[in-house]
Amino acid sequence: MANKMNRLDNTNTIVNLSNSILKHFGVTPFHNTIPAIDKILEGHPKVAVMLFDGLGTYVIEKHLAENSFMRSHFVHKINATYPPTTVASTTGFLIAKFPKESGWMGWFQYHPDLKTNVQSFTNKRESDGVMLAPKQDNLLFKFCPYQTIFELISSRGIPTFDVKCFPVYENGPTSLEQANEIIGQKLDSVESCFLYFYWNRPDEEIHEFGVESEQVHECIKEINAFVEKVTKEHPDTLFLTIADHALIDVKFFDICDHEDLYSLLTRPLSIEARTVSMCVDEKNKKRFEELFDRYYGQYFLLLTRQETLDYDLFGAGEKNPYYDVFVGDYVALSISNYCLFASKEYADGQHHNFIGAHAGFKKEETEINISAYNIEKEK
Repeated sequence: MANKMNRLDNTNTIVNLSNSILKHFGVTPFHNTIPAIDKILEGHPKVAVMLFDGLGTYVIEKHLAENSFMRSHFVHKINATYPPTTVASTTGFLIAKFPKESGWMGWFQYHPDLKTNVQSFTNKRESDGVMLAPKQDNLLFKFCPYQTIFELISSRGIPTFDVKCFPVYENGPTSLEQANEIIGQKLDSVESCFLYFYWNRPDEEIHEFGVESEQVHECIKEINAFVEKVTKEHPDTLFLTIADHALIDVKFFDICDHEDLYSLLTRPLSIEARTVSMCVDEKNKKRFEELFDRYYGQYFLLLTRQETLDYDLFGAGEKNPYYDVFVGDYVALSISNYCLFASKEYADGQHHNFIGAHAGFKKEETEINISAYNIEKEK
């Protein structure tokens, strides 16, 4: 299992970006900051970060010309957390810590008490969509609580604003026009602040229609126009636009097609379809490794739990108390366009076989452009 990859560089990620923001507002950072971003932040009492879900480098370069508004303001390239997925990457940004530390790793994680997979954000059982607790009473947060950068920055006497779209926030904006109004009201109300805006697109369109679809193209054009409008209307604010990850077009393998392999598993597949946690009895591990390599070795990189630590796969810092539970015995990283699911683990035998997906080990999924606007205003 050894000598498969190099240790990941966890000094130039979305987590390091939020550590730069903490440092800028006088909060001691948890991890390395990004020097290029530290310099851009200097002299700006108002900072706004706008995150567009799924609009990573691979996607934005497919749909916007180099001289487009967003791309013409490009200043630095970073990586998502691993895995490059919303649960891990946005949480990483909002708490300035890595999934290894937070325990927030993927869309569906194994719940140690309920003995089932639970969707991290929704509290739904992954197998059938049944709500196991009210959305506001997050089950994963009970095991893995955290403090946000909003709380840390506010502790320094700086106003903070957290603007997320509906339905992520019940009262959040439902259109970019409405978002512009809300952002404007908040920025105009103070002389210094940190504002965060989250928009759940183009991720939704790419999942449904694929990376190069016309629906995605129109969505990104709309985002580009919105960014130009809001940044020009507030020249006293330094804006940064980022993503949490990108997506690629994918295909799916059903591990249940190989019963000899699937029968060795002791609990359901978890985390993500492109970063797959698996558990196997000790006596069956050698057989499991042989079969997995035979069926999926050209598509996935199989790591033991110890190797995920050796390679800093899920980031730097102290290991979360539930790390071993969530990671399991093995993690399979997709190095191809294939995802892995188990049809027997779903009530209807079906997985959400999206056209576009993310959370794997391809660089197209993880690279993120940072663009900056109004850099010179306060200099």
